[in-house]
Amino acid sequence: MHIPWSASSLMESVFSIKKSDDQEIYVTLKRCQYLSPQYLQLIELRSELLRRPIGLTDIDIYDKSEIAACHLGLFLDGQAIGNLTLNILEGARAKLRQMAIRTQFQRLGMGCLLLREGERILSETGITTIELHARVTAIRFYATNGYEEIGETFQEVSIAHKLMRKQITSHL
Repeated sequence: MHIPWSASSLMESVFSIKKSDDQEIYVTLKRCQYLSPQYLQLIELRSELLRRPIGLTDIDIYDKSEIAACHLGLFLDGQAIGNLTLNILEGARAKLRQMAIRTQFQRLGMGCLLLREGERILSETGITTIELHARVTAIRFYATNGYEEIGETFQEVSIAHKLMRKQITSHL
């Protein structure tokens, strides 16, 4: 299935984020093209934050889900500090995957920023339902952002997860 990611208006936007010490930093939110230098930074970030700590191998960048995905990254001074990967499923559904923010930048609104932009892009492609497998440590974050828990907790990559879902309005 061809995904019209190019229909999205986002290519690169700069946002001001206020840290807890009232210092203001500027982050760049980018839609990263597959195999671009920025995409490769996101792969390293995902491997470092999500996969290696639990003993998994690095991501296969040639996997079909990687090729078809929309890759959103947050960058500070040209370095990746956040990732969100989006994949289209059947029936006006999408899956949010591999969301990660570097620890020192968590709780500053960067995850919410990535999530809102991902939801906006998906709504522009006709998606009405977003699904994700949340690590149990992230359930509260997603619930705060309107995602509902579905079913029982399950094991995925040796970690407890919960299926979560959110209905959005299509802007197609």
